[in-house]
Amino acid sequence: MNNLKQYQKELNEKYKKNENNTKSHPIPYVIKHKRKLVQDIIIIDSNARNKDLYVLPNDFVINISETLKNVIVLRLLRTEYLLNDAAFTTALINNQPVPLQLFKHIQAFVYLNGYSKIKLANKMTVPIFSQLSAGVETLPASNDNLKLDPYAYILNPIEEKLDKFHVKILDELGNKITIIDPEKIRVILTLAIYKYV
Repeated sequence: MNNLKQYQKELNEKYKKNENNTKSHPIPYVIKHKRKLVQDIIIIDSNARNKDLYVLPNDFVINISETLKNVIVLRLLRTEYLLNDAAFTTALINNQPVPLQLFKHIQAFVYLNGYSKIKLANKMTVPIFSQLSAGVETLPASNDNLKLDPYAYILNPIEEKLDKFHVKILDELGNKITIIDPEKIRVILTLAIYKYV
């Protein structure tokens, strides 16, 4: 019993000592502003590039009409890499002809503002944001935790002002892909932009 009383006495002394310490040195009350995370959907289309300067769809800059502030995460939702010269054919399904468009197999990578989400094994220094396949690719829905989302790029530090997107289409060596006829190629990237307000 003496041990229990001794233990309670020591606890009371520690509590009183801590209480007296906070009275003499009060803990400052800091007001923290709650920041709200907001999502914007941005579509980057290579057809919206400045064609007057003969800018090709493999290296172009899109200026945003409204500056995005305090951007914390970029998440790719959908990619479209369309070739206008892709062959069309038809398949007969339930006695109805259904048009099918066939794409040439092209593997490319997207450079976006120098953000490095993926690394090429042979060129670790080339900043790659995502892969790009011919046709339309809708990426899986995001999970609740953006830190664990493989398609989300977390900006550290926060991008205080984002007013343009610089897009390059690169090959497996990290070089820009060659384009013979720029009118036949269209690149569309759909991004979810998360920002604090």
